[in-house]
Amino acid sequence: MHDTLLRYFDRSNQFGNETEALRWMKRVCINLSIDIVRKRTKERARLENWDNQPPEYDEEKNDELEFNGITAGMIKDALSQLADGYRIVLSLFLFEGYDYEEISSILGINQVSVRSQYKRGKASLLKTLGIKEK
Repeated sequence: MHDTLLRYFDRSNQFGNETEALRWMKRVCINLSIDIVRKRTKERARLENWDNQPPEYDEEKNDELEFNGITAGMIKDALSQLADGYRIVLSLFLFEGYDYEEISSILGINQVSVRSQYKRGKASLLKTLGIKEK
């Protein structure tokens, strides 16, 4: 409806009378609706044909993934060298997606402590990997 009105206002001076304008608006609204339905149908068909099987997991291949000269294996090794508190907080925050409040309740420690451990653990991890913190 919104698109129809926008198109009407662009062309409102082209119509001779109100009846002609209403017929035009009705036709445009119908055509825009059909276009939306077609688009959704195509999108649905594309999603139904999508093979949603996850790729096979290959531990060795994933350890070789590299970004800016740092491999996943290097990150795993650096994480394993961290103190338990740092490693747990970093894992929960970065990999599991928990926020500070949730991590605080999971570990039974203060939120300030969680933030401190995260910041110190991140700094230690970056130092181990040889990356300068921004």
